[in-house]
Amino acid sequence: HQFGGDPKADLTSLAEAAGEALPDADLWAPVLPLHYTSFHDPDAIVADLLARLDRLLERSGYESIVLVGHSMGSLLARKLYVVACGELPDCPLEAPFAGAVRRRWADRVERIVLLAGMNRGWSFSHHLHVGTLVVWWCGLLVLGAVRWMRYLVRRVPLVEHMRRGAPFVTGLRLSLGPLSWGSD
Repeated sequence: HQFGGDPKADLTSLAEAAGEALPDADLWAPVLPLHYTSFHDPDAIVADLLARLDRLLERSGYESIVLVGHSMGSLLARKLYVVACGELPDCPLEAPFAGAVRRRWADRVERIVLLAGMNRGWSFSHHLHVGTLVVWWCGLLVLGAVRWMRYLVRRVPLVEHMRRGAPFVTGLRLSLGPLSWGSD
């Protein structure tokens, strides 16, 4: 789900549409620590999701899986799939996932749907509405204060991991190279 969002409240219409299109499908919408004051590491979030999905899918007979990510959740959904596919010789994964082996359920991922995906991370743009820009600038002032806090807590705010050019975003974009071209 999105940054600052609640999947139960924000994804209700998506769940209804999915239920109409795929009446026999099960929907799993985990609540993620994507709140405004989060200092969670996105790799740790992905590792937790992988462990939870491994447990969920080992006892199920699902033939196909569709991953859906909204906004910041789109980066996490993509990273989840990349790690589930395992490390490739030509494209090693970064430290937390180095040597990852292919999950059995990765072959059952039929589609990845990204809604308002921040594929390159977030950044300021001249295309933003003036009101949105003011809100973001205020958020940046708060983030500036939070950045100073990271020296005290020795952790980086989650939102900083998702900024354009941040190691998490850049590493994800690089690791998608071989997967995005397919076998042709």
